[in-house]
Parts: sequence; C-alpha cells; structure tokens
Amino acid sequence: MLKYLFILFGLPIVIQGQGDITKRGASRYNEAYTAFEAHYHTKQVAINRCGSGLSGAGFWQGFTDDSATGTKHRLMFLGEREYVRPHTHESVENFTVVNGGCKIWTQSSVRGNKRWSLLVANPTTPISIPAEMLYCVLATNDLCMHQILDRTQTVKPWTFETKPNLPFRVVEVKSTKK
Repeated sequence: MLKYLFILFGLPIVIQGQGDITKRGASRYNEAYTAFEAHYHTKQVAINRCGSGLSGAGFWQGFTDDSATGTKHRLMFLGEREYVRPHTHESVENFTVVNGGCKIWTQSSVRGNKRWSLLVANPTTPISIPAEMLYCVLATNDLCMHQILDRTQTVKPWTFETKPNLPFRVVEVKSTKK
C-alpha cells in the first residue's frame, strides 16, 4: 500500500490509499494555482489555498456573492488526487462540475451497517446530495466546480477524520519531543 506524507494544519499526516487514489501524488502548488487562475481570471475572484498547505488534501477556492439570490458561489479547483470534505450546515450539498471530472464518495446506513457508494460527476451536471450521505469529493483529474452556499453559512476549516472501512484513510502521525 502506498503512503504519502503531507502537512495538515501544522501536523504531519499519512494518507494511505487503495485503488487508483494514490498512484500519483497530489498536484503541485503552482500547477493548481495556475489552472485555477486561468479558469477564473475574467471573474476577478480572490482565491486562497485551503487544506494541507502546498499539496495533498488541499485545494484553491474563491467566493462570488450573488446579491440577487442571496447566495454565495464557492469556486473550487482541485488538482489530481486532491480532495475536500464539503460543508454539512445544510441538508443538501449542491455542486456543478465546471471542468474535468470527479468521484464522490457517499455513505448510507442500512440497519446500522454503513455502506459506501461511489458517484462519478460529469461536467455541467448539477449534483445534489443529502449532506448526511456525503463523505468527500475526490478529483480524478484537474477539476473545477461550483458549490452553492447559503448566505447564512459560516465558512469553517475542513477536518479530515480517521475512520475504518473508508475508500482511503487519513492517519495522524504524532511526533514525540525528546
């Protein structure tokens, strides 16, 4: 099993992958920035890096405010193998894939047994997923997408959790000081 060491919120973590998730490392910082900037340069959207710093479980994001409808549009770019944990403030998460494609892992509980499903998202296809069913969005190539956020939502950092039986696992590595 392949392992990659990243820095997440100042802590080193190891991402252990199964299947094709870790055949290649995440996109480099400059590659992701260049692709995002090229896609949104006409929108004059200020962008910032979220997640693990320069690579790994991170992404570029920007926000536009639609005052007519009272919503914010979260513009995201993920490089290959990068992923996000979406917000779950609302009952439904809404996405539209702008460029590329992605995999969306969802989880349902049947009689107490958690079951994982994989959805493949195609460009220009709006996707609505019940928030309690959504685990993460994983880019299988360079991907841009919109997420519609209600104006009342608070933007918070994403957290990555260690849980058994996931498509991939995030394992925190704690160092001991001598």
